[in-house]
Amino acid sequence: MFSQSVYYIDASNGNDSNSGLSELSPWKTIHRINNYLFGPGDKILFKRGEVWREILNVTSGGFPGNPITYGAYGSGPKPMILGSTAKNSAKDWTQERENIWYTPNSTEVYQCVFKNEKAFSKRVLKKRDLKNQGKIWWDHSNKRIYLYSKTNPAEHYKNSIELCQLPSIVHISEKSHLTFQDLDIRYTSGNAIYGYKSQHINVDGCTLKFTGETHSSNSSVGEWSGAGIWFAQGTQLTVNNCDISYNWVGIYFKRSDGSPAVHTIENNTFSYQIFGHNMRSLGIAFGGVGPFPNYAGTVIKNNTIHNFAMKGIALSHSKNVTVEHNTIHTNYGDGFNRYCAGISMGSTSSRGHIIRYNHVYNLKGNPLQWNDGCGIRTREARDSKIYYNIIHDCVKGIYVQPKTAGGNNDNNEIYNNVCYNCSKYGIWVNYGIRSNPLNVSIRNNICDGRAADMMIEKYVRVTGGHNCLKNDASVRNSGVYTGAGTDFYGSNPLFADAPAGDFNLLPDSPCIDKGTDVGLTKDFAGTEVPSGMGVDMGAMEFNPVIHIIDIKKNY
Repeated sequence: MFSQSVYYIDASNGNDSNSGLSELSPWKTIHRINNYLFGPGDKILFKRGEVWREILNVTSGGFPGNPITYGAYGSGPKPMILGSTAKNSAKDWTQERENIWYTPNSTEVYQCVFKNEKAFSKRVLKKRDLKNQGKIWWDHSNKRIYLYSKTNPAEHYKNSIELCQLPSIVHISEKSHLTFQDLDIRYTSGNAIYGYKSQHINVDGCTLKFTGETHSSNSSVGEWSGAGIWFAQGTQLTVNNCDISYNWVGIYFKRSDGSPAVHTIENNTFSYQIFGHNMRSLGIAFGGVGPFPNYAGTVIKNNTIHNFAMKGIALSHSKNVTVEHNTIHTNYGDGFNRYCAGISMGSTSSRGHIIRYNHVYNLKGNPLQWNDGCGIRTREARDSKIYYNIIHDCVKGIYVQPKTAGGNNDNNEIYNNVCYNCSKYGIWVNYGIRSNPLNVSIRNNICDGRAADMMIEKYVRVTGGHNCLKNDASVRNSGVYTGAGTDFYGSNPLFADAPAGDFNLLPDSPCIDKGTDVGLTKDFAGTEVPSGMGVDMGAMEFNPVIHIIDIKKNY
C-alpha cells in the first residue's frame, strides 16, 4: 500500500510555503512541483481558470495501478501551462529602424502568436529578410527577438503577443506510470509534452496547441520541429480525447533501436497541423533511424485529422501498426509536390500494417506528381492489408509506389475499398522492376472517378478480379493482371447518394453478391460479411433488412 496524497496548485492565491495538501493551503508555482519527489498514486492538481508560465519537469514516476496524476480541480476552463512570455505593452518594444522592432528575452524564441491566436509569425534565418509584417528573427548574441511591424507591435496586434520559447513545456525522462488529464498546454517553439525512454504514459482530455517553429518561403528553417507530443524511445503511450492543433506534428514517435513498442491513440482531434505555414506538417508520424521497430498491438483509432499539410498519418519508420475507423480530410495541398496523403506507409523495411475502416476525403495535390494528393499511399511498405476504406474527392485514391531494388512494396492486399470522384486514378500501381516484379492483390473494390479508375504499370503482377470500374472499358494495364473476367467495366455501382457521402449500395446495385471471399468478416460499418448470398464489392455490405447506414461526414 502507498500513502497517496493530493497536492493543489493555485497561481493566484497559492503560496509555496503552504503544505499544498488542501484547496485552502495550495502551492503557487510549478517550480515548487519541480523540486518535490512524489509517490505512487499521488495527484498534483492545478486550479481551473489559472495560468502558469513555467516548465514542468516531472521528477517522479508511479507504479502499476498507482500512477502519478497531473490534473485539474475546481470549475471553469482547463488550467493553462504556457511556454511563452507575454509582450503586450508598447513599452516592451524598441524601434531600431523603420518597421524593425525588438524586445529582449532570456530564452530563444522561434515563434510568436498574435491577436489571441488569430495570427502567428514566420521565422527567417537572416535579419535582412525581415521585410513583411509578422516576420521574426532571433538574435542569439544579444538575446533579442526582432519583429517586422509597421507600427509598435503591441498596438498592431491589439496587445496580444505571445513569445513562444524554445524549451518543451512538459519534460518526462525515464519515468513510468504517469497520467496527464484535463490540462491546456500551449505556446512553445519546442513540444507541448516531451517524453524520453518513458513508459505507461497516459494523456487524457488535454489541449495541446501552438508548438514548434515556423518558416518562410525563402527558408526551410523550422520545417521539422515541434509536436503536441514528442515520444522518443518509449512505449505504452496512450492518448485519448485530446485536442491537438496548430503544431508541426500532432504526435511524433521516434525510435532508433528497433525494439518493440505498443501505443494507443484514440478519440482525438488533430487539426490545423500547419503552424506558421509549415507545408511539411503531419497529424501522427513514426520516425527514427536504424532497425524498424515492431509496433504490433499499436492502434490508431477513431481519430479525426483535418487541415494538415503533408500527411494525416505517416507510418514511415514502423512495422505492424493498425489504423482503423479514422476520419481524415482536407489538406493544404498547394500543387507543389508536397507528397500529401491521408495515410502513408513506408519506407524500406516498413511492413505488416493494417489500414481498415477509414474515411479519407478532400485531399488536394499536384496531379502530375505521382505521389501527391493520395488517399492512401504505400511507399515501399510490404505485406500490408488495406481494406474496407472509403476514399473520395482526392487526386488518387490508393497509390502503390514504384518498387525498389531491395524488393520492398510487395504482397500488399487491397480489398473492398471505395475510391470515388478521384481526379486522376482510383487505384494506381506504379512500376516494378523487370528482374523483380511488384506483386499486389486487388479485389472487391469499387472505383468511380473522374478519369481512369485503375492503372497498372510495367513489371507489376496483380491478382485481381471482382472489381467494379465504372469509367474503364478494361484495366489500363502494362503489367500482368489476372481476374479481369470477373471485373465489372463501365457499370454504375448504384451508391445510395455518393455526392452526399453515402456509399451504401442500393438494392438493385450490380455489386451485390458479386465479390469474392477474401477472409474478411466485417465491413466499414460493422455489418457481417457476407450478409447475403455472397460477398459484395465495395466498403458497405448490402443488408436486406437494414440497408441504409448513414456515414455522412462534415465536409
